[in-house]
Amino acid sequence: MKKFEVRLLIAILISGYTCLLNAQTKKDYLDFSVITPENYNQEEKKYPLIVCYKGHISDSLFIKYSTDKQLIILLFDTTQNLTSNPEYQKEIILKIKNDYSVSRDKIYLLGVNQNIEKTIKTKNELDYYFGATVYITNNPDTYTYFTERVKQYNNVKHFYVTEINSVALDSAHQLFLQNRLWEIDIHRISEDAKTFNKPIEENNWQISLSYGQWGFNNSAKSNDKTILDFPKNMGSWNLSFARYFSESISVNANVGIQIKKLEPDQPDFFTVLNGGDIDIEGAGLTFIPLSIGMDYFFMKQRFRPFLGVGIGSVSAKTKLIEASGNMNDGINKDELEFSSKAPFVELSSGFVYRTGENVQLGLNCDYVHSKDFDENIGGYKSFTGLKISAVFSIVF
Repeated sequence: MKKFEVRLLIAILISGYTCLLNAQTKKDYLDFSVITPENYNQEEKKYPLIVCYKGHISDSLFIKYSTDKQLIILLFDTTQNLTSNPEYQKEIILKIKNDYSVSRDKIYLLGVNQNIEKTIKTKNELDYYFGATVYITNNPDTYTYFTERVKQYNNVKHFYVTEINSVALDSAHQLFLQNRLWEIDIHRISEDAKTFNKPIEENNWQISLSYGQWGFNNSAKSNDKTILDFPKNMGSWNLSFARYFSESISVNANVGIQIKKLEPDQPDFFTVLNGGDIDIEGAGLTFIPLSIGMDYFFMKQRFRPFLGVGIGSVSAKTKLIEASGNMNDGINKDELEFSSKAPFVELSSGFVYRTGENVQLGLNCDYVHSKDFDENIGGYKSFTGLKISAVFSIVF
């Protein structure tokens, strides 16, 4: 046989073996099995991982579930005593994560019928691995027995179905998706979790853009006589960068800008050309607050109320321009400019709502109190007031 024909034959055998591996959707190990989608591609995407016990769902149903929802399923063998050991389970989960293309933030725990007892034990010991846990059963007695036990856990759903089929698995999968949205930005504090999450540091940062209305407090109004007073309400933009350090605490850095203009009435064009007198004035007011702060979140759901505190400094500037005269004698232009800085403290409250994997919306209410300016700015002696704003955030 010629060398070319030998090489061709080897290439065909290797190609056939590779196709066979790719087509293999279920692989059995000593104590567990792994089911992958029929079109599983380790190089191009990350897959959710469902952890479950064997015994109450057929392999064909699991294979359909894996392919339809594009996920990997880890099945522990209930006949082996070792698989009920949480430490051993942890090693297997880590092995699957390393050997397969698993998305760290999409690992879920599924309990079915009598295996719910074992699943509860797994959740209690390894809760920090799972974004959500779902128990399903078609046994009324089992459902009744575990209803009270399940109520004490966060991110846990327990429901009764007449039959364990693809419809039941679809329902469980929807519950997984709903609970996963909060979990993706949690930095867990357990030592095991730190080891588990160390290779991939993701979804801990956030960038936010907000716009709202600022209103000066009555106490901020200056009693001194001023050349020009500005209205107490104005628009406010803010750009914020935040870092989550735990599931409840984040720190942030913020830069804002608030601008208010008083536009003068435009004089009549023909009056100016004919030498008529004009007397106009206009002004602008600008505040640029810079701050750092910390927020505390009260819930681990898609809807999360919070309280926050911050400190910072605001740069304030006002400018007045006056023009008077006529075309014949000339037009005089005068400019007056004042600027000052002041430190401030800030108290915040509000809520955020996770609308998607990387998108978050929110509403903030901030009270700011500053020291007095060196001189009043636009009729105000301090940067003290209330701001209400809508927030759009990207989590990455």
